[in-house]
Amino acid sequence: MDEPIKTLDLSREQQDTATLMQRLLGKRIADRYVDCCRLATGGLPLRVSRPLAAYALRELESILRQTLDVPMEVAVPPTPQDMERIEKAKAGLRAIGYGEEDVQRVANQLRPRLSHKEEIEKIVTRLGLAPDGDIARAWKSISQAHGLAHGARAASNNRGR
Repeated sequence: MDEPIKTLDLSREQQDTATLMQRLLGKRIADRYVDCCRLATGGLPLRVSRPLAAYALRELESILRQTLDVPMEVAVPPTPQDMERIEKAKAGLRAIGYGEEDVQRVANQLRPRLSHKEEIEKIVTRLGLAPDGDIARAWKSISQAHGLAHGARAASNNRGR
């Protein structure tokens, strides 16, 4: 059994959440959650904490979605027509000289998938929550934090010119 996560820089609620995440989702996700909590406190001596915190939060969100993808049945299975198109694309790429690694990478990108927003809505619905409720809206806003980090960096880079 996993030991409770105890660190002095986390609140009791954050420690309990981290312990639960470790037990349910694994150490990898729990560690990222702890890092996000630490970044959010502002206690680390960072000069540019917003982009770093946004990246860390976005990474946690991405891993969480990937982890819940299979048990929540979020993936979109390809139709026979999708598979036929993918096979034709692969054959065409091989015919013009692309290597197998490149062919497989393209084939994976051609598989049908839900948008980021649709994945979140499907997961929260499977959890019994409203797809347009507070939790879904807050979760979706995390992806915007990543964009804000890029925007803040781009804006500061442009001011220096």
